[in-house]
Amino acid sequence: MKTHGTIRAVVAIVALLAGGTVARTDTNPVYATRIAAVANNSFLVKADGTAWACGANNYGQIGDGTSGTNRVVAVQVSGLSGVTNISAGAVHAVALKSDGNLWAWGGNWQGQLGFGPDGNLHPIPVQVSGISDVKTIAVGYQYNFALKSDGSLWHWGDYASAPHPTPADTGIAGVSQVACGNNTKFVVKGDGTVWGWGVNY
Repeated sequence: MKTHGTIRAVVAIVALLAGGTVARTDTNPVYATRIAAVANNSFLVKADGTAWACGANNYGQIGDGTSGTNRVVAVQVSGLSGVTNISAGAVHAVALKSDGNLWAWGGNWQGQLGFGPDGNLHPIPVQVSGISDVKTIAVGYQYNFALKSDGSLWHWGDYASAPHPTPADTGIAGVSQVACGNNTKFVVKGDGTVWGWGVNY
């Protein structure tokens, strides 16, 4: 992404081009600070701290209070302001706000919204309880990681093939960065070493 944060987004597929500019069908730029894309959805955080989403909405993962109606044009995620980061899994998304708190929405089959699991759709963001002072987030298929300011790494959802519906400390300390794939997890520790675990084929 360019340092001034300009992106151009269209429908459900984010196509990153050379230099980090994203194509759009018109000439009006959207100024964004963060973008995230998964198989059927695209998300962005605008410079004003609002979150926007487009794509599939069969599980309420757009976050606009509806489900079942796909969005080919980005719509604002309901009720969120002061957003600094956003990440998404297969059927849910998580936003980090400037106060260090997290909000999640979409499907909740494995407790990936921070409670349950209740098997229900939650098309409006709900605050993830039991965790604060979050520095950054990474979301996998149906699970989440949150890196706190003290370097501790927390998780919830379908992690290690067992639902963990509420945030819990992984016991991994001294973390500076975290990233997730569908079923793989990686961290960079303060000493510069990289650690990974998950599916290995």
